[in-house]
Amino acid sequence: MDGITQADEDCWTVAGRRFRSRLVVGTGKYKDLAETAAAIEASGAEMVTVAVRRVNLSDPQAPMLQDFVDPKKYTYLPNTAGCHTARDAVRTLRLAREAGGWNLVKLEVLGPPPLLYPDMPGTFEAAEALIGNEVDAAFLMGDSATPAMMRKLLWTPGVQMVNFSQADAYTRRYLYLNRLTIPMGAFDFGKNVPPRDIQMIAPTVELVARETLHPAL
Repeated sequence: MDGITQADEDCWTVAGRRFRSRLVVGTGKYKDLAETAAAIEASGAEMVTVAVRRVNLSDPQAPMLQDFVDPKKYTYLPNTAGCHTARDAVRTLRLAREAGGWNLVKLEVLGPPPLLYPDMPGTFEAAEALIGNEVDAAFLMGDSATPAMMRKLLWTPGVQMVNFSQADAYTRRYLYLNRLTIPMGAFDFGKNVPPRDIQMIAPTVELVARETLHPAL
């Protein structure tokens, strides 16, 4: 997330690269690579995540993602899906860099199965290992919404919160989304962190329970 800025109301910039779309889509779970390419084209996204362990990026004897999803047209975000330790995550992203020279990454470390909840301490450990001009920007994925994790993120050098300027438009179009506002200075009055109101979006959470469930629960 280093170097992320809002260029204007319609564009945003990360690590010197300018984007119009704020949608990031995956490249897995499709029937084949042709369907992958068609879906991404239809979405209008400019940035795609790539599970390095699951997608062929280097074997020319088999269909390669790059032949269908042009890396000159789309920005690849190699991700660490399936990594349960910081060491595995760092190794995976270094392999991605060697395969395609990609320095924008999606970073996550998973906890133990079967639940596979995000391991945020492990994710931060991997992020710290990647600092040192090895990556241009890292998108940290997972449950980082706890106050302790938010504070740790905000005090990490080079990390910024991105203002989602189209929050109102997205919540009007997609009714399962809500707009959240983090007020200026919410995390630190004295240092004024964040330095301005930050607009964010999040999905609506619904609880479905039996009628007999005690209301205190």
